[in-house]
Formats: sequence, C-alpha cells, structure tokens
Amino acid sequence: MKLGDSYGKMGERFLDRSAAAYARVVKDYPLSQYVDEAKSKLQQMERPIPEPDPAAVARMKYEQENRTKAGIVSKGFSILSHSPDTRMAAKTGTPAMTSLQPSTPVSVPTPAAAPAATGATADVTIQTVGDSTALDQNPDARAAKPAEPAATATPEATTPPAPANKKQETKKKKK
Repeated sequence: MKLGDSYGKMGERFLDRSAAAYARVVKDYPLSQYVDEAKSKLQQMERPIPEPDPAAVARMKYEQENRTKAGIVSKGFSILSHSPDTRMAAKTGTPAMTSLQPSTPVSVPTPAAAPAATGATADVTIQTVGDSTALDQNPDARAAKPAEPAATATPEATTPPAPANKKQETKKKKK
C-alpha cells in the first residue's frame, strides 16, 4: 500500500506503477486489512480490480490459523529478551536466499549508455607491476618529468632556516 501511495504522489507518469502496486495487494494479499482501500484506489483510478489468487488465500489462512500467541510470562519478560520477536513471522514459503540490494529510485534518471564506437567503459582495473623502476626509466610513464637539480648551489640555499623561538634552538643544541 505504501508503495502504491508513494508512486501516486510522484505524478501522472507513475500512475501505472501505483496501480500495479495496488493490484498486487488485492491479488497476493487477499486477507489483508488493506484490500478494501486498495480496491477503492483502483476504482478511483478507473483500473481493473484483479481476482485474488487462490494459493495466496490458502497461504494467508494458514498463517492466520497458526500464529503463536504470547503468554503472560513472555509478555512480561519480552523487554529483557535479546532476540527479535518472531511470532508474526511467516511459517510457510521459501525464505529469501539473496541479500537485498539497494535500488536506484525511479525519480532518478538513468544515465545514457556510452556509444559503442568509442569503446569507453567505466571499469577500472588494478594490477601489480613487476618492475617498479619503469616509472623512472620510461619517458612516457609520467605526465611531467621531475625538475633537474641545480648544478651550483648558493650558500644561502644550503643554510638551515632560523628557529621560530629560543626553545627550539636550545633543543637542537642539546641533541
């Protein structure tokens, strides 16, 4: 229901997705408390109302009949429990064996595919270089060569800078 409501709020171009979400509630969850609301939304949108799936009806009946109810003691001590409450969890069906992958929202436009003629891809690969001196030896290995050292150095350039304060000067003398 929330998915259908969300699509309905996104505008006219998402009305088909909104109607599909409401139709899924009616078809796959026929004993849900939201079925009447989903049917009325489909009628307002002038969309066909699907028939409930008989297998879904049987599954929901089984789940309702086999719910475990919390006893007095478990209600009192549930606040001290370190595990989640699984009494309302489904007892039938196959579990989801894949992890959930975050999806891109439909309101975000998809990027255009790169032209096949350029052959450009967004893949990045990494490999170990056997000879690490290749950067120093090959002229095309670097974008810019390092600056050459000066042939003659002036005495001013070789003297160390003056210390900022006297504490630093005394530390150097002690060493």
